[in-house]
Parts: sequence; structure tokens; C-alpha cells
Amino acid sequence: MSKIICVVDRDFRNPAEDFDMGLSSLLSDPDIDVRFYTTAPGSEPMPSDVLKDADTLISVLRRVTPDSLKEAARLKWIGRFGAGFDNVDLAACTEKGIFVSNAPQGVWISVPEITLGYMLALTNKLKNYDAHIRVHGFAGSDVYSTRCLYGRTAGIVGFGGISRNLSAILKAFSMNVQVCDPFADEKRLAEAGVKKVDLDTLLSTSDFISLNVPLTSSTRGMIGAKELAKMKKSAFLINTSRGFVCDDAALAEAIKNRTIAGAAVDVFGGEPDVADNPLIKLSADNLILTPHVAGGGSIDAMTITGQKLAECVIRIKNGQFPINIVNPQASKTPVPPECVTPSFVAK
Repeated sequence: MSKIICVVDRDFRNPAEDFDMGLSSLLSDPDIDVRFYTTAPGSEPMPSDVLKDADTLISVLRRVTPDSLKEAARLKWIGRFGAGFDNVDLAACTEKGIFVSNAPQGVWISVPEITLGYMLALTNKLKNYDAHIRVHGFAGSDVYSTRCLYGRTAGIVGFGGISRNLSAILKAFSMNVQVCDPFADEKRLAEAGVKKVDLDTLLSTSDFISLNVPLTSSTRGMIGAKELAKMKKSAFLINTSRGFVCDDAALAEAIKNRTIAGAAVDVFGGEPDVADNPLIKLSADNLILTPHVAGGGSIDAMTITGQKLAECVIRIKNGQFPINIVNPQASKTPVPPECVTPSFVAK
């Protein structure tokens, strides 16, 4: 039997941290040839010649376009190193019978934790206190007032794996949790003890709003100036989903004018080219910005992500369906329900 060729578009293993991208099962398998394309980060399209002999591709960030697939005669599967898959042309893959999988399980852990961190930092004004003590010491620090999370209302947009774990964490802080997701399973909502509301209600009644949805045609631009105007002046917005879900310019205006209390943003429209982004240009003590690290900054989360993708490659080697499939319609035969992604099924 010839070896399964698995191309990985970027090698970011770190031996010093004992981090192998979660791919140890692939790297040790004599029947699998793992080929790392580059060590350089980037979002440019995958070159078609790199995929000419590939059976599988693990896509860290690079875009997969119809041109990328021109020479990919053997390609059976593409795995996204994370929950989102907007860098992969799903229609082109489906037309060629190529499965696409995501790997949301890792970020189900890391994103809720960092979201809690953003909430605590914002409501406790940690940026203010840090700047203050460096200039004034303890003198005058009582000018700031803070709030607790206890008893406040969190509104979560989307109710996939990240949101379910986030809601459990927030309820442990005695917060009220409400969710806006028209596709949310009613049984899961009831089990989580969260309230289902429409978007307008969530915007107008939440003290914290966390965006946890994939980027699709229906979620692109879902939070703009009109939606931000419906928020409480005392409310905070947290975006760890995708940049284009929220209008960055409108959010910058809302923060600058203090029509909302503040925001934490980990994702940006047009990233990684963010130099001209209005949020980056805005210096504000009620704004926390991070460079898309909510999911990818955690070695623990990335290890789980890689392990799920490695499982897919091994299943393909063994003649089985991969797991976490986002385009089951690429198959000529029915895909078992347990092999479809638990986070989102593209329609």
C-alpha cells in the first residue's frame, strides 16, 4: 500500500514547549508521509503544485481556492486547524468531492477561558489601574469604580461548543445567561439552564455580549451601528468569532463616544493586515485588543485541535469517513451523523 500523503500548510511545532501540533500519531505512523509546506505564517492561497500528490491537507491559515485545487487529483480531505473554515472554498471542495472538516474541540476550552478574562479585565478596569499606578502610585486610585460579574446578565450570540462551555463558566459566577441562536437545540438550552431570546432582546438587556458564531452570509455584519445603539451604555461587547461579524468602524465609534462601556476584540476584518483598522488606531482605556489568540494562543487547545485532525487522517487511511465534516454533501453516500461537525453544518 502506498503511503498517505498529508500536507500541512505551516509548521509551528515548538520542541521547547514540547508542542508537536498534536500530530504525533501522524508523525509516528509509517504509512503516512507528513509534508510541512512552510514555517512562515501567511494567509495567501495554497499553490496548486503543492497539492498535486496530496491525499489530505491540514490548513492552518492559508486560503484554499479553486485554483489551489486544480492539480489536486488525489485530494480527499481538508482539515482546518481550528473551528472556522471561511478560508476554504467550500463550494469548490464539495464539487470535487473533497471533504472539509473543522476541529472545534480545542477552542471550546480556550475561548471561554479568555472570554472570562476579558470580562473580568473590563469590568474591573485593569487597564486603568495599571496605567494609573505607573504614573500616580496609589494616590487617587479611588477615582475608578468597578463592578462584579455576580448577578449580571451575559448575552451569548450562538450556542455551539464554545458558548455551551462559556455559559457554564459564567453561571458558576452567578451570572444570568441568555442566548440568541435560532438553530439552538432546545434540549441543550434547557440542560444548560440558559434562556433563549431574540437578538434585539439580547442587545438591549445584556451587560456583556459575547459573539460566538461562524462567519457565514447570515452572520457577516450582524453587529453594526444600529445593533450597537441598542446596547446599554453600561454594556461590554466581546468578539472572539470573526472580524467581519462586527463592523469594526461602527464599534470604534461606539467606544470613542462611550455609547457602550467598552469592548474586547480578538478578531478583525481583513486580518492580519490591521494597520488601518479603526480599532487599532483607537487608544482607549475601555478597549482590549488581542491578535486572534483566543483559540490559537493556547498550546493545550492547539494540541487538542491537531489530535482531532490527525484522527481524521488515520480514519481516511483506514477507509473510514473523517470526523467533524462541514460539507457532508461532498459524499455520494450518506455520511454517518456522528461524523458531521458538532459545531456547525454548512447548508
